[in-house]
Amino acid sequence: MFRKITAACTALLLLFSLCACARQTPFYEKIDFAMGSVINLRIYNSENATQTAQNVLDSIRATDALLSANLESSDVYKINQSKTGTAVSKDTLDLLANCLSVCNMTGKVLDITVGAVSELWAFDTQTPQLPDANALQAALQTVDMEGLLLDREKMTVAKNEGQKIDLGAFGKGIACMRALEEMRGELAPAVLSVGGTILLYGNHPDADHWTVGIRDPKGVPDDYCATLALQVKESDDTLVVSTSGIYEKTFTQNGKTYHHILDINTGMPIENDLLSVSVVSQDGLVSDALSTVLLIHGLSEQSLNILENYRAEAVFICKDGRVLVSDGLQNKITLTADTYTLGDPEDTIR
Repeated sequence: MFRKITAACTALLLLFSLCACARQTPFYEKIDFAMGSVINLRIYNSENATQTAQNVLDSIRATDALLSANLESSDVYKINQSKTGTAVSKDTLDLLANCLSVCNMTGKVLDITVGAVSELWAFDTQTPQLPDANALQAALQTVDMEGLLLDREKMTVAKNEGQKIDLGAFGKGIACMRALEEMRGELAPAVLSVGGTILLYGNHPDADHWTVGIRDPKGVPDDYCATLALQVKESDDTLVVSTSGIYEKTFTQNGKTYHHILDINTGMPIENDLLSVSVVSQDGLVSDALSTVLLIHGLSEQSLNILENYRAEAVFICKDGRVLVSDGLQNKITLTADTYTLGDPEDTIR
């Protein structure tokens, strides 16, 4: 038996070097590690950047301490271990409610009570594995978001027996939005990447747009196959770009490769025409979740409807080399690898 795990890598690259700038605004850069991901923060033209950067990193770690399924002190860990109602913070109740809303509004292909299933695969460990069939069927019986009861009066969360919460499809987006509050206090252009999620705050001080690279799903982590030219509207002050791909967390067993994007009906990795989906939104929770939702839905009319409902945009990269782009990104994408071609989503997504 041969097993190989590919570490989750940043699926989006901020390509500072691609901006041909006549001047170079001073910036402060901090690189660290949190939430199982590399954190990269760049703040431009700021006298208080060092303290702001530390505040941002502290905020990300505080989010992980609140929502991690692995930290014994977190609210989510306590919920997962409890057989009765668990007292939680208002922040946790609000975030869980928001996550449940997105799950319900996007066809329930995401369910935050999938934790017992994802735990069997152990993708977040050094020894991922194909679950025992009987254990997988038993875990699937616990997946039901209707069994998760949020009581705002008592400030508690109750669940069905055996249920476990997994916020993996939401966590990095949530962390970006909570860190945004620290960045807004600085009033300086900044960019933050947390794994495969990038937050753009304000507009680039030396160019008319930010250039964001999308990783080549068939390449190594530093390869990209396309770039997006993104401008942040002053009224919104923020854009968040998230990518989900079937290459992010994988292992090979008995000659077959498995990835971590699961079908909650079967407990097995989803199989369709897509390699990855990148979503652009003003909200990190939405962009993070929708990148997974659309990867599961695949090339369907429902995917386009979801984007319209959330006023988001997306890039779909297909296994056959087509790159499909929603209307709002049609003039903002440039392919940088000759193994891919731009397709018309209206002709291919049904």
